[in-house]
Amino acid sequence: MGNLTCRGERGNVDAIERLSDYKSISRYIRWIPQAVARRHFPIHPIIGILEDPRPWAQTYLSEIDSDLAKLNGAANLDHVAIRMENQEQFFDERAALRAAADYKGKGWQIDFIIEATTKRPDFQAQPPKAASIPCVFEVKHIAGKEAVDSLFQDIRAITSPYVVDGYVGYLQLANQARHIALEVGAEVEKLARTSAMPTADKPFRKKILDCEFKIYLRQSGKVGPTIVGLHWSKRETFQQTASRLSRILDGAREQLSSYIPDAVNIVLLDVERATLHDDEVHDVLYSTQLPGLFTLHQYECVTAVKFVSHVIPPTTQLFSNQNNPHVKNGFLNTLSL
Repeated sequence: MGNLTCRGERGNVDAIERLSDYKSISRYIRWIPQAVARRHFPIHPIIGILEDPRPWAQTYLSEIDSDLAKLNGAANLDHVAIRMENQEQFFDERAALRAAADYKGKGWQIDFIIEATTKRPDFQAQPPKAASIPCVFEVKHIAGKEAVDSLFQDIRAITSPYVVDGYVGYLQLANQARHIALEVGAEVEKLARTSAMPTADKPFRKKILDCEFKIYLRQSGKVGPTIVGLHWSKRETFQQTASRLSRILDGAREQLSSYIPDAVNIVLLDVERATLHDDEVHDVLYSTQLPGLFTLHQYECVTAVKFVSHVIPPTTQLFSNQNNPHVKNGFLNTLSL
């Protein structure tokens, strides 16, 4: 990103000082001090959260710390902490930690799966009453408004004389937000480097995926944190939802089928303030008109999809695949998934 400047605008909390309050985060996510020292755009999510003085950040950090403490002793936990350094993977790995900690709290043995040249599932779990067949989980994090918040914070952290006004389409994934922020940042850098002066009437326009941005000089012309206005489309047709969810589930299916095809293979959808509901997941899986994914031969290796929504009130739903052998023989019902 060249000479693009990035600053901790939101706040007055020292990341390293705050990190000392969270013993498990300090113990396992050991790369944070180095990431703070080499701070660059876009800011790593964990740094932004550590510097954020608002109460939600304290809650978020406390939950990560608690989950890491629960998972103490889990095989390959250090590898997950290392993968979290990748900004595009952070929220997905965070979701995997949350899911694994939930099962660890119920007495399950957790083994995180080491990455290979091809993408692998997140973790393998063994129930308290040892089963001969492994349970393998692939966790997919759907961010919703959290992704929009991340995009806002990343663009806001850029020092420039510009305003970025954007219409954000059906943005659901955190790694999409990171990709968009990098592209917007690159355009802001180009404009600043050439001392460009686009106006509100004649702005510089940029389209990325289904998002549209207008960039123009602020009235004062002063350099400071970039002024950001984002308009988020919360509505999409069922066909759009189905298409987006099918792509996510297809990726999970490929990871599970290439690892242990005969395992109890679970796709866990971790939904954070997103516009995805359990009835939509039901229709995508079971509909005879789409057709539903669980009616397709290639999905026989997927035992179930678990939907976990962190909105209020929280929602958890297990959708079993009647064409999967572990469902047919009743084995799935013996597990407390």
